[in-house]
Amino acid sequence: MMNLSFNPNIPTARDLFWEQLAGDEMERLAKYKRGWLYYYGQHDAQLKVKPGQPDDNVILNLAQYAVDLGVDFLFGQPVTCSGGSLRATRWSASPSTSGDGSTTTASTTPN
Repeated sequence: MMNLSFNPNIPTARDLFWEQLAGDEMERLAKYKRGWLYYYGQHDAQLKVKPGQPDDNVILNLAQYAVDLGVDFLFGQPVTCSGGSLRATRWSASPSTSGDGSTTTASTTPN
């Protein structure tokens, strides 16, 4: 006859599943935290600083710029172009004379 006793020290499949899920969740949250730190400019130092030496690390927050640019393209207002005070002109191929008596072959005349 088999002895089917419960031993609390042996993890069950359910326990192993929840442990794995908790570990995966912690990894995911750590990635989110690192992403937010980079977004706010709190990057890791790229250069090692020796004791007594100046810190030459320069941190450029290009991560925030790239994310904001992508968000603006995805959710922002459509891109528009305006000419300001530019006026449309009509080109004519007929010769015209200027004030000094010289002749030109192309000129612009306002509409």
